[in-house]
Amino acid sequence: MAACAVAKQLPYLDVTLLESPAIPPVGVGEGSTPHFKRFMTLLGIDESVWMPACGATYKNGIFFRNWNGKQDQYFHPFYCKEDVKTAEVFFYLANQRRRGMPIDVDICDYFITGHLARQHKAPVSQQKAINTEYGYHFSADRLATFLKSIAIGLGVTHKLGMVDRVTLVPEGDEVASLILQDGQRLEADLFIDASGFQSILLGKALKVPFIPFSDQLLTNRAVTLATKQTPPFTFTDSIAMNAGWRWRIPLQDRIGNGYVYADAFISPEQAEQELIGELGENVVDGSIRHLSFTAGMRQKTWVGNVLGIGLAQSFVEPLEATSLMVTQLCVEFFIHHMNSQDGTLQDKQQQLNQQINGLLAGIKDYIVCHYAASQRTDTKFWQQASHVDKGPVLIDIMHTWRNGQDVDEVLYTKDKELAYFRPSWYAILNGMDYHAENTATPGDVLPMNLLNQAIHYSQRLCEENFISQDKLLHEFTRAG
Repeated sequence: MAACAVAKQLPYLDVTLLESPAIPPVGVGEGSTPHFKRFMTLLGIDESVWMPACGATYKNGIFFRNWNGKQDQYFHPFYCKEDVKTAEVFFYLANQRRRGMPIDVDICDYFITGHLARQHKAPVSQQKAINTEYGYHFSADRLATFLKSIAIGLGVTHKLGMVDRVTLVPEGDEVASLILQDGQRLEADLFIDASGFQSILLGKALKVPFIPFSDQLLTNRAVTLATKQTPPFTFTDSIAMNAGWRWRIPLQDRIGNGYVYADAFISPEQAEQELIGELGENVVDGSIRHLSFTAGMRQKTWVGNVLGIGLAQSFVEPLEATSLMVTQLCVEFFIHHMNSQDGTLQDKQQQLNQQINGLLAGIKDYIVCHYAASQRTDTKFWQQASHVDKGPVLIDIMHTWRNGQDVDEVLYTKDKELAYFRPSWYAILNGMDYHAENTATPGDVLPMNLLNQAIHYSQRLCEENFISQDKLLHEFTRAG
């Protein structure tokens, strides 16, 4: 991903991609946010080309199921300009509900992607005037292979090799070269560390401290497996489990599944059996993998002549599919600073480090909110996960929401500290039914005809301008 972006936007650089033949991609998450659409557009690659090659499907958002332990569900949609008016109706109703009005508010009624998810439609409008926001599901391995071929086509030199050791400049603050196991020495002006959790350059060589999030996020392991193909749906499923949560991600040829859990509460063997028990007999032979991780981030992202990306730089957890987004934004920030004539190199590094640290802090707050807002107390995991340290920003947002006060004012004043904005916060806090028993006056009831107009507007846009995902993917295959 980084090699493609740098080769495309900084064509005056000679780029070498070093790939280990012995270390496969981790691929814990196989989903994206809408940012990835911009990345592929930048490379000039059409969906009809890359999606079939990567077994990809469309993602209208995420359904969260049983997070309150009541077999309930809510949807986290992707927000677009066509939702502006109908979303205001949802915001008003959500505020009424948290202030004591006994009404049911389904966010899917007021967002186009909510209607699309219900109907398994692709979020690609047949009318160019409608631009929706959406993500994708894909095979991580196949995407890595596809992007490697694109990078090579852009002039990137591809090498296979294992790093044996790293040499530093005499001052010890930059990398001088990589010594491979076959004796080759690779020298460069800039190194991008994409070595995964090993963080060979940023962590091991330059000794950039790692800041763990384990005091706020308890999960630290995952078991993943594939199940047999079903007609692919157009959303990610996130389903709460005894010691964490599991995902269901639809690809064109299989369903990707994973259970993210805390091993302080169950063993890997127990997690595997709990996951298989949920999925039945459709598990694909040989697809089970166990992974471990520590949520957190490196103190700095760009140090000396090393830029850390991906797992070498940070990992929160895959709950909102943010890992690829963070990698993309990190590379985009870097390219912007490289192209900028303003400031010294040290100024640019400081700005990028602040940007990434702020982004990760905002993501962490939103992820923690999923656990902190939960009403589950049925297992020791949920008892502890809902009472972790929230941090001042999240405390302020949750306290204001719960007590019926003006949450929009808080979101506005905290804007620069947030990675997620108004629609996402309303989605989660309304969806988790997070409110106090005695709150302020709920306000006036909206006329029923206004509610119906809002729902029918989004529903009509969906019915008249979008086709089923199956039909669009079939068109891609036929065109290829």
